[in-house]
Amino acid sequence: MSAKRALVVVRKGRPRKIAERYPSGDVKRRERGDPRDLGIYNRCKESRSRFWQDRALESEIGRLHQVQKVISAAEAEALFELGRHLGRYRRLMGFPRPAAHSAAFDLGYGGPSDYVIPAELERQAQVEKRLHQRIRDVIPTEVAWDALYAICAENRHVNPIYAGDIARFARAIAMVFANRNSFAKLRTAKPKPRRSPAQRAAILVDMLEDYFAECGQSVEAWSLLEAGEHAAERGIKGYGTGAFRHTVTINRGDALAAEFDMAIIRAAEAKGWRERG
Repeated sequence: MSAKRALVVVRKGRPRKIAERYPSGDVKRRERGDPRDLGIYNRCKESRSRFWQDRALESEIGRLHQVQKVISAAEAEALFELGRHLGRYRRLMGFPRPAAHSAAFDLGYGGPSDYVIPAELERQAQVEKRLHQRIRDVIPTEVAWDALYAICAENRHVNPIYAGDIARFARAIAMVFANRNSFAKLRTAKPKPRRSPAQRAAILVDMLEDYFAECGQSVEAWSLLEAGEHAAERGIKGYGTGAFRHTVTINRGDALAAEFDMAIIRAAEAKGWRERG
């Protein structure tokens, strides 16, 4: 009885590559794009040719749009606008300028004119704060927000696997900016409730009392501030110990001058102050 021997064939050389092949058996090469793109991009960035005079085009957003072509022009513009918003938001909120920042962030972080009044700065801060909250609402996760902040504000390289998500979030952010600038969806502010003459007079008297208290004084006497019939403001002058005195004024609103003066007299008498003749 003879035993049959099995022939074992051992293949030498490299293992067979698992990949898509042509009918001839040759491996299909992956489309890697033009290998010269990155070199051209780096040389243009260093030489600052006329095409690259705009610093925004040499940023990571510009590379994703101009070189890799994974985001469209509209998506790139939305990301640039996000970078400018982040600069404005951090400046108005009082945050320091980060060490690494993009060109779009610099444009937004640039300080306002020296002639801007604090009330206008406060209004701008509230506008940017509301806009920032609306942008965060369309970004679902902190990972996605970190990636967008890195590429838009810090000009840092982001893993290419996030390119599709970055494009999708850029479209969502573009909708937020478009709705903010839409003329058809302007929200009218709710009218503030009007204060009565008695409420305004009470505020005026309290302002005078608080000032005297801060100065270590007390109101010994008071007198109405003389003003014309059509003057928009009415005031009261308080007298303390010695020659100490102070005057406060307030807008009388829609009330008549005589009506508002009577309200001031009643508010001062309620404090127990003596009217000076």
